[in-house]
Amino acid sequence: MRGKLVKQDPNDEPASVLLKKIKAEKQELIKEKKIKKTKPLPPITDDEKPFDIPDSWEWVRLGDVSLITTGNTPSKNNLIFYGGNLSFIKPADIQNMAINYDTDEFLSKEGEEKGRIAHKGDILITCIGNLGRNNVLNKKAAYNQQINNISPLILNSEILHFFMLSNFFISSMYRLASATTLPILNKSKLASMFVPLPPLNEQQRIIKQILKILRGISND
Repeated sequence: MRGKLVKQDPNDEPASVLLKKIKAEKQELIKEKKIKKTKPLPPITDDEKPFDIPDSWEWVRLGDVSLITTGNTPSKNNLIFYGGNLSFIKPADIQNMAINYDTDEFLSKEGEEKGRIAHKGDILITCIGNLGRNNVLNKKAAYNQQINNISPLILNSEILHFFMLSNFFISSMYRLASATTLPILNKSKLASMFVPLPPLNEQQRIIKQILKILRGISND
């Protein structure tokens, strides 16, 4: 994810333009009262940039290009919240190449109203204990408080998923996590993390190349 996997195309709209569109999208969601206005994240200085990326890319914070929500658990004292058909995802259900939807608990319609819901294309990531396991949802699911949901804005979910599997991102999570025997990374620290943003068209080419490489590995 340093711009070396595929060739850059000078005809691609640069990531700086994409970033402006993402900011406009977020402002529209605030205007429509679908999300709350939050304090702007600090800009990334040149000294903070971890490594060089192509000129057409941009360094951004994860919270600049996505909406992040922490999960919860509907009260276990109210049995009406459980026993339905909605998968209730816990950290053990998230693996880097798959999500288990055949969970040990399912929420009912009533439980869905009390829970936190993620949708197809959202990314669930573990933020307590074994940090950084993540994958893209292919259908709606609920998730507990040990998981954060990342909803990308106008960018490819898979590109974020694969970057968040990188050693750089995982090690950064542990570095920012609370210094306890059980590592915990809260939502605000997750939102502050650095992400390299390629142009939208290049994102598609990168994903195709990654999937091609993975298919080659699985066929060996």
